[in-house]
Amino acid sequence: MTHGYSPEEIGAEIQIPTLMLAGAVDKVSPVAINAERYKKHMPDVQLIVLPGIGHLPHLERPKMVNKKIISFFRN
Repeated sequence: MTHGYSPEEIGAEIQIPTLMLAGAVDKVSPVAINAERYKKHMPDVQLIVLPGIGHLPHLERPKMVNKKIISFFRN
């Protein structure tokens, strides 16, 4: 059980294959501060950094995001 929201605590708890999509130009939650830190602590994560996309990839490029999700689940 985690007691906080740090990547070290949360990442270690996730034990299933995980797809993480992050916008390369996200200013709210930058990749280096959030996604890359989580990736270091998750045993089975696929991080895809989406170029030219900000904080809301599912709204900015919904077709691209859907393709990535479908591909992840097919593999």
